[in-house]
Amino acid sequence: MIKDKNALLSITKNIYQIEGLKGFYKGWFMTLQSASFYLALNLGSYDWISEEYRKLKHKSSDLANLFIGGIAGLFSSTFSYPSDIIRRRLQITGVDNSIQKYKGIIDCVVKMYKNEGFQSYFKGMGANYAKVIPSTALMFFSYEKMNYILKVNK
Repeated sequence: MIKDKNALLSITKNIYQIEGLKGFYKGWFMTLQSASFYLALNLGSYDWISEEYRKLKHKSSDLANLFIGGIAGLFSSTFSYPSDIIRRRLQITGVDNSIQKYKGIIDCVVKMYKNEGFQSYFKGMGANYAKVIPSTALMFFSYEKMNYILKVNK
């Protein structure tokens, strides 16, 4: 429960006073880049795996669509996760004094590697898998169900 009902307004004013309008757009380039990369990998891998599966079995099933969707989510999330981590770090820079400040994308990448090593690009990956795999599986399952119901591409 929110104790201060004006917290959002207060935070918004604080960001504007300290950083100006640009403070609301921290990490926007990385957000665009990581979301585009993730979606391209997600849709592309689902399409490719589905086609390969159909070549082997000739007919998909609900269980197969769930499984293929989960695999597509695993694949796309694994390769796009580092850019997502960088985006988050850029967005929270300056919010808390315990967070290291970064001057930009390259500075963030270099400092993460120098201070925390290669594994810093994959922190929280297990929790991300727990979220992404089931949600992507359900998304593609629903997509295939709706295609079937609406008789799209049949």
